[in-house]
Amino acid sequence: MIEKRKRSGVKNGKQCTLKILRPSFQGTVSIEEIVRLVVSAMKNSGLAEAVQESPEEVLRRKRQQNNEAAARYRKRQREARNIAEGELEQLLRRNEDLRHTVERMQQEIADLKQAVLAGHTS
Repeated sequence: MIEKRKRSGVKNGKQCTLKILRPSFQGTVSIEEIVRLVVSAMKNSGLAEAVQESPEEVLRRKRQQNNEAAARYRKRQREARNIAEGELEQLLRRNEDLRHTVERMQQEIADLKQAVLAGHTS
């Protein structure tokens, strides 16, 4: 980049100098050079100046963010607990059904054994 001229002025009660640049088209321009140019222009124009927050305002904002994050975490935990409890209930019912099936099959085996033994003794 080749500097063309400088312009001075007052912005928000502050003296500032703005460099106006003219691109030099001698080959390709890298992304890094473009980024540096944009960052430099933002800094020089005063657009990049961050609004200064008081320490109390920063603390209030951070507490609010923390409260929101904690609420999201508690909600996810509650949903996960509800899902786990639902799965537990389903598994307990399935286990009970399987126990009844085992008891019924054991009774059926006992009845068949008795029928086979009764058939041999007759």
